[in-house]
Amino acid sequence: MRVLSARARAFAACVLAGLIAAPVAASAQTDWRAVGERTTPRNTSYVGGFALSGMNGVWRYDIYSRFVPYEDAVDGTGSSHFAIRKSLNNPDGLEQIQWADETDCPQVLGVLRALDEFQSPQIGISGLRRRIPPVAGMITPPMPPPDGNGYSLWLMGRTADGAFVNMALSGGAGLIAQFGEFARKGLAACWRDEIPAGFEGRPYGAP
Repeated sequence: MRVLSARARAFAACVLAGLIAAPVAASAQTDWRAVGERTTPRNTSYVGGFALSGMNGVWRYDIYSRFVPYEDAVDGTGSSHFAIRKSLNNPDGLEQIQWADETDCPQVLGVLRALDEFQSPQIGISGLRRRIPPVAGMITPPMPPPDGNGYSLWLMGRTADGAFVNMALSGGAGLIAQFGEFARKGLAACWRDEIPAGFEGRPYGAP
């Protein structure tokens, strides 16, 4: 029988006592992008999405696009056509799915433009810099407190040198909350049960 070292025995005792959390497999963690990509309709592309959480649960909004050739184009040129799928996110999967697309809902493009212009946060490491002493006449506006709702974004972005990065942000106040409420109100009258034309394909993750 193998004899554990004193350090190993101590670690095992801490795990059993709940003092050290055992590592969780990545597949068991919530991954907003993975769910959206897995449920992407065939012949479309996954853009990203955002989520709003509150007393009524967590609603996710996945953004898809499909390429539409220009009429009579012989060089293969065209443009992207966007649709947003709203669904209730829960441990058992997606429920109560509804759609909005730019053809019937021009607000879709307005929401996407607001998302495209969203200002990424600046990284701030607590305690790394000394606080700047107050200067006479300079007033720092107070940050509004969280309203109890949560907001998340997950999209592709770029760093200052142009490199592509995956972005995932969450927060309860400030710009992310402003965008979340703007999107929720702007799309409120757009939701339909019918799948928009061109987005009916079986998801890539379907058998």
